[in-house]
Amino acid sequence: MIARGELLPDIRYRDQALTDLIPAGEANDVALVYSQAAIEHIWHVADFWRAIIGVTKPGGWHSHRIDLADHGCRESNYIEILNGRLSAIG
Repeated sequence: MIARGELLPDIRYRDQALTDLIPAGEANDVALVYSQAAIEHIWHVADFWRAIIGVTKPGGWHSHRIDLADHGCRESNYIEILNGRLSAIG
């Protein structure tokens, strides 16, 4: 349908605070969440997962690439802690 011009894709780029992620009426509105080397930079990653799941439609998809560079460690982001430990091992 999109290729035939019958439907326009709804693509939105979001760069915002977690507290602003779910404006009124947008819960369960997103079909695909894609992130590229971003989650390891989030301060409170557990809050991120809760928020991003809240905007994803039932049956929606997520694709996240998390790089293994050492970004330091914060107790609120277990992904950074894991990356730092993997770097120390490798």
